[in-house]
Amino acid sequence: MKKTLATLLAFIAISALIMSMMSCAEDSSEKQPTDLNSGSSETDDNKGADNGNIGDSGNTTPESSYSKGLEFTLSNDETYYLVTGIGSCNDTSVVIPPTHNSKPVKEIGASAFSNCTTIADIKIPDSVTDIGIYAFYNCNNLANISISNSITSVGRYAFGYCSKLQYNMYDNAYYLGNMTNPYIVLTGTVNDYITSCTINENTKLIAPYAFTSCEELITISIPDQITNIGEHAFEYCEGLSSINIGKRITSIGYDAFKDCKSIENISIPDSVTDIQGYAFSGCKELRSVIIPDSVEHIGNHVFDGCEALSDVYVTDIAKWCNIRFPDSKANPMYYADNLYLNGELITHLVIPDCVTKIGYKAFYGCSNIKSIVIPSSVTIIGFGGNAFDGCDQLTDIYYTGTEEDWSTIDIWCDSDAFSNANIHFGYVPEE
Repeated sequence: MKKTLATLLAFIAISALIMSMMSCAEDSSEKQPTDLNSGSSETDDNKGADNGNIGDSGNTTPESSYSKGLEFTLSNDETYYLVTGIGSCNDTSVVIPPTHNSKPVKEIGASAFSNCTTIADIKIPDSVTDIGIYAFYNCNNLANISISNSITSVGRYAFGYCSKLQYNMYDNAYYLGNMTNPYIVLTGTVNDYITSCTINENTKLIAPYAFTSCEELITISIPDQITNIGEHAFEYCEGLSSINIGKRITSIGYDAFKDCKSIENISIPDSVTDIQGYAFSGCKELRSVIIPDSVEHIGNHVFDGCEALSDVYVTDIAKWCNIRFPDSKANPMYYADNLYLNGELITHLVIPDCVTKIGYKAFYGCSNIKSIVIPSSVTIIGFGGNAFDGCDQLTDIYYTGTEEDWSTIDIWCDSDAFSNANIHFGYVPEE
């Protein structure tokens, strides 16, 4: 009887131990990140090393967990701090604090952690909006990263040669993110031979070089949540013929669509303020471009080599006059002949009364313009170069001020058409 009882008690104890182990295993499996590859290396099937895993959310870190000894630099305007180096910190799991000396930490500076081979994990708080160039370059033991939900820009090679860095994958592309959103930054594609890629709808920015040399990619739709297209992002995508740019993009990076030789039409959304240098250079089949009045800056040689360009569409002449093109090939009118205002071809150009300056090369090559109305508010025409160079059909200039007023204008136009045009002083525009 005693032997039977002892056997029964042992069976119950073993059963309880097994159930406890099973429960622990279930709890552990629920915490594992999903859709996460075990690592990355620079191979043809893993284009670029600029990848990273999803990490934690970055929103619930206790203050005692923040890494000590990191190097910080106060911004030029003294309103926030940048993380600029590892300093005396020896942590293998680095947790960046959201504040330093009672000011927010907003940036990770250029090369801040480059070649830090001891870092295995890093957590970036939501206060950080910018990650500089080469920020984590060659951190060859970095495996896990949590990206800020507030990130707006990532510099080139920020995660280059981080050979152990894990990443999240979605439809032919790699992403960096956190547990809340695994798809914040699209960092690269699975290889150079993809023909399609659906960008995740929760993605906020496309990193530099993300799609470079994907020559067989035909079409791309950039979701409205994305605010930034990184430099060289689609460079050499020679088969790309159709682009749908999202409605929240504010900046199109340097060389972003350079040598996309199959693109025929580009519609830039009215959220864009900055088009950086060479963004569309070498787009040899580009025929038309829509530039909204939100654009404030167009960089060097943006449309260099766009020899098929014929039609440029704008919505606000005053805003167009305020763009100072740094060179002639920054202006799409270098190649195009037809400038349209709200869909109508401009042959009689009316400069609005609010304009004080007509920018460098503003109406360069507008060969259909026959007459111009210039208000007396204008004090500078074409500062630095001919605003109306190539306007070969121009015959009449109607000026609302006096001849004496005209003589005080700083005019940088020596083209024959402008110099030889008939100037009508005291013009009163029709109501």
